[in-house]
Amino acid sequence: MSHYTRPNNELNNSLNPNIDKNKIINDQQNINRNNNYNYQSNSNVINNNNSAYVENNGNYSHAPPFQANVHSNNLANNFQSPSTNYQYQSIPPKDNYQQYPPPTSTASTYQNNYPIVPPPIYSGANINTLNQSVSTHQPPPFPSPIENNYHQVASSDRFNQIGPPPVYPNTINTAVPPPPVNNNAIAHEGVQPDSSFYSQTSFGSLGNIQDYPQTNRQYQNTSSKKSSRIDPSQMPRPEPPLTGLVFHTNSGTTTGSGRKIPPSTNSNFKAIDTGNCSPRLIRCTTAAPPGNKEVLNMTAIPLSLIATPFASPENGEENPHLVNLGEAPPRCSRCKGYVCPQTLWTNQGNSWICSLCGMSNQTPKWYMSTLDSAGLRTDRLLRPELCHGAVDFVVGSDFCVRSLQQQIFGFAIDISKDAVDSGFTNAAILATIKALKVLHERTVGEVKVGVFTFCDNIHFFDIRAKSDDPIRAIVCNAEDPIGALPFNKSFLSLSHYYNDIELLLDRLPSLISSLNSSYSKPSDINPGSLVCPMAIISSLQHVLGSHGGHLTILSSHSSNIGYGVIKPRDFESLYGTNEEFLLYTGAGSLSKHTGAVNASNLASIASNVGLGAKSSDVSVKKGAVEAHVVNQYLSLTDSCLKSNVSVNAFVYFDPTARGENYSDLSLFGELCYSTGGSLLTVTGSSLHPDFTIRLTQLLNDSVLDIAVSECMMKLRCSQGYSCEKVIGHGVYDNITGELEIPLLTKLTTFCFDIKLDSAVKEDEKVHFQLAVLYTSLQNNQRRVRVLNLTYHASLNATLVFRHADLDATISAIVKHAADKALTSSLNSQDNYKSYLTDLATDILYKYRVNCSPESARGQLILPESLKLVPLYSLAALKHPAFLENSHTSRATSGSPAVGPYVRGSERSIELRRLLMIDAKNVVNSLYPRLYAVHNFEEGEGELVGEDNTTIKMPRTLANTSEIFESEGMYLMDDGSYIWLYISRGVSEEQLDDWFSCLDGIPFIQRRDKPRPSHMELKIDTDEHVNRINKIIEHIRDNSHTKPELRIVWGGEIA
Repeated sequence: MSHYTRPNNELNNSLNPNIDKNKIINDQQNINRNNNYNYQSNSNVINNNNSAYVENNGNYSHAPPFQANVHSNNLANNFQSPSTNYQYQSIPPKDNYQQYPPPTSTASTYQNNYPIVPPPIYSGANINTLNQSVSTHQPPPFPSPIENNYHQVASSDRFNQIGPPPVYPNTINTAVPPPPVNNNAIAHEGVQPDSSFYSQTSFGSLGNIQDYPQTNRQYQNTSSKKSSRIDPSQMPRPEPPLTGLVFHTNSGTTTGSGRKIPPSTNSNFKAIDTGNCSPRLIRCTTAAPPGNKEVLNMTAIPLSLIATPFASPENGEENPHLVNLGEAPPRCSRCKGYVCPQTLWTNQGNSWICSLCGMSNQTPKWYMSTLDSAGLRTDRLLRPELCHGAVDFVVGSDFCVRSLQQQIFGFAIDISKDAVDSGFTNAAILATIKALKVLHERTVGEVKVGVFTFCDNIHFFDIRAKSDDPIRAIVCNAEDPIGALPFNKSFLSLSHYYNDIELLLDRLPSLISSLNSSYSKPSDINPGSLVCPMAIISSLQHVLGSHGGHLTILSSHSSNIGYGVIKPRDFESLYGTNEEFLLYTGAGSLSKHTGAVNASNLASIASNVGLGAKSSDVSVKKGAVEAHVVNQYLSLTDSCLKSNVSVNAFVYFDPTARGENYSDLSLFGELCYSTGGSLLTVTGSSLHPDFTIRLTQLLNDSVLDIAVSECMMKLRCSQGYSCEKVIGHGVYDNITGELEIPLLTKLTTFCFDIKLDSAVKEDEKVHFQLAVLYTSLQNNQRRVRVLNLTYHASLNATLVFRHADLDATISAIVKHAADKALTSSLNSQDNYKSYLTDLATDILYKYRVNCSPESARGQLILPESLKLVPLYSLAALKHPAFLENSHTSRATSGSPAVGPYVRGSERSIELRRLLMIDAKNVVNSLYPRLYAVHNFEEGEGELVGEDNTTIKMPRTLANTSEIFESEGMYLMDDGSYIWLYISRGVSEEQLDDWFSCLDGIPFIQRRDKPRPSHMELKIDTDEHVNRINKIIEHIRDNSHTKPELRIVWGGEIA
């Protein structure tokens, strides 16, 4: 496992204005606090360790920092500070959000002098009580992607800013003044109040205030010391997720006053479709789209839509309504848009005006309805397409270009000698049996399944039921793969042949020895490791033809024989150079950047780069791939797209492997993602039961998460706007029109870039309509999913900033950076690093210049809605997808060799995963979730609820080393791995109580011995460990990668 070192001081070094900590600015602007959340008003303000909390009946969010304890039971009064002109007003909350169920009063609870924050409760957990296998990681620092010295600042995204934001000394301005401290209050231990900076005041009704808990270390008050750097304790952090929110998608107003930012993606909310689709389906980077190019340039915020068309509903939300009109749904004669809640009806209902292009259309007679006095259809509430933002229309043969695709699944299993010896083949067979059982029990309609194997050649199986020899194997050459059996013999009905297919899988272990042939193999490659996954994909694509289908490849290695072989090219000398780009990019970019070479240009490349006379080695040393191999990948991808064949691959991956044992997955992954599938790596010891469990979970999810097939997608915009570009999962090339993709899952996400073609007026409605034509797998029905989103345009840059959606903005930025990393080399002017840093700087600069020009020059000004852009941008640069390997080129002759942080295949997989996942997973991948597992609050890690099917998760912690206790254990989920950090103060006795070493040597006897390579949690003997196990299983159940659990040691065991 490559350790990703994440530097800790970049942000502080990049944000370094001169700040006088003792200077007091008294001419502050009055701030109106507009509370968008509806909560109980009885509150307590609690301060601990320089962080303030306002407790509101069990709901918390951030408050500005205090320096002393303050207790107050009456916070509803307006108060004017005697020594400052800050004014706090209690504003009646808007009805944008409601709580469900009604909150109940909870008492203040403390642990280690810090308030206990109730964590969110997650539902749908599937608890697996098998032991967790963990592989240790010797002892690099804990892999935190963010700055270690952050403290929480004030959060005021619920408040509307009036005029330019105020400026404070020694703070980062987020448009809310810090509260004064009560000098008469008892100071927190180790922190003395600073009367020169704060004076007494009180809050209005804030509601739902929560901060990350801090450690019980003693800190000295340094607020009076002068420094030319920004105080890191004032840097913003992500807020803990809110719970119990109800979000009505449409404000019901006809002007921009009803603009609403949806809850954050990590919040536990219920979306009610009242005319706009749920934010789980589509999010815009701002709820106030710029009305002209000038305003757009004044903000630098990318105008994009983040769409996950088939995201799963949560918290009792409804699926989009199914509408069967018996006819094709009414559509605009000009732009082909569909009727929606924003459609205007005229001429007594005989005509309707398209909300997208403004075209007047005749209403079909069968769709006629009278209008009321307001000009609205009287039957609008009876027709889901006229009152809901998301609907599914049932359509007929007019929307089909061929017969509807059936549910067809093919499973190809690696049976090479190395795969068998390592246990991978056995795990793959067991996982396939479980997946077939899931398909047999949960799918509706006819399902066809085929099982195939491969090693250095391809094996088809002719299953003849009720025969003396029911299974006959047919071998196909990997060099020139063809379909050895026709479609009707390769893929059989699961309902009729389930027992026969299961018998084949049961007999595979006994057939492997006869199927592994003595094929002529190259002398420089281990014969037992030869596999041909690309060859079997090509062969099955020929068999499927026009039928289409979904292929699942389970392989222990990338192709190293036959069709699609890439010669070893992963050399240490390439990392940290411009040629590193060729190791992780796709086939299209290889051909554009001379990454595809042939015999005619080898000599010229050799002379240009000075690699010597051995031209045959140039493609290897340059990280290039032979031209005919690149063409094989490109042609196979095109064939799969034309045949509606999607490919999922699960590859065993060892990042420490080198040479012939290294799996080159960049081109293989591009093929999978381009066809709508994915390539996921499985790590860890394949001989351990935990490996089989994770592989089974991955395979089951890949089958059950398939939402639709045969998809065609198009985004339509109202006048003045148009779709400029689509990037994301399954986008094979830059597309602005209709996007065709064989498969969409519940996680498949796209980023639509919006272009301003002409100016629109202030508060003019802006409409976006995403239409997805697809085939439903459950009933083999052709449908169109229509997702509508309406905003009010703004000509005010301040409003654009104020209504920016942080999660959507960060997701759009990261997806654009990933797209640039896959298509442009590091030395290009528009590379991903310069894009991330320049855009973050540009957003902050534009906000300061255009929205707060009167602020002090030495003060860093952050827009409240986007105050985390610097943090997320820095975290992105430390993400495995973007982390640079430049250190490998700076090695000195006297220093030991240093390997790359991230290898080419790892980077390729991470980049394409960022393009695939939704906004929630993007944010959590940049800022991982951290939990303390050495001490649990009451109920944490246990099943709760009336039916005992939900897990109460621990509260999330700030990702900073300051919260680590010397005897603590912490669990981090970054989406790729689950990290268990064990502090150096944890005793051997406690380790022996919680873990068992597979070699049988207890920790108390390992004081002079290396740490164990594998351990297990003792879930049968300790209830606390059982809770940890449930938390790990819950994380895996809700992750599409089913991450491996890894250990990080904090130092020598005490």
